[in-house]
Amino acid sequence: MGVTVLAERGDVEPNVPVATVARLLLAVLCEGNQIIAAAADREDALARTFHTITLLMSGLAADGVSAHG
Repeated sequence: MGVTVLAERGDVEPNVPVATVARLLLAVLCEGNQIIAAAADREDALARTFHTITLLMSGLAADGVSAHG
């Protein structure tokens, strides 16, 4: 789901710069992919990367909204 849609639904903190968040999130996902691909233990890297991205997304979530969906 796009960041714009989440913002329109009120799921993102007010005044979050949506275009900036979208670009940064894309960079985070691309780098996460690189971390996983280069890891000796890809399952562990996937779990750590997913956990970290979830924590980052939690910081954007509006009050009362869970990043876990």
